[in-house]
Amino acid sequence: MSREAWDLFDEQRQPLERTHFRGDELEPQTFHTVTEVFTFDKDGKLLLSQRHPDKTYPLLWEGTGGSILAGETSRQGAVRELKEELGLHVAPEQLRFVTTVKERLIRFGHLIRM
Repeated sequence: MSREAWDLFDEQRQPLERTHFRGDELEPQTFHTVTEVFTFDKDGKLLLSQRHPDKTYPLLWEGTGGSILAGETSRQGAVRELKEELGLHVAPEQLRFVTTVKERLIRFGHLIRM
């Protein structure tokens, strides 16, 4: 089974023309793209999913998201994650970009905002 490969970027989100493999430690000052999708129904209600009991932060409620694979755009990755995690089939044009947040993952799964 092959490991996920991610494109690497610098702090200004410029491509570094290198890939990174899931599970390997990220080099300092390198970043990869992660998407977070918040899905609303026609009445404006937010759809959340519950994390698997065997995953980190078991049984917590969350939006849909994950790492963007090498060669994917953020939008393509968001479409893929919605299908993989929720079984939702959406067209890329149905998605609306909201913002970018830069975070650095540190030890023990805690996130620090930069």
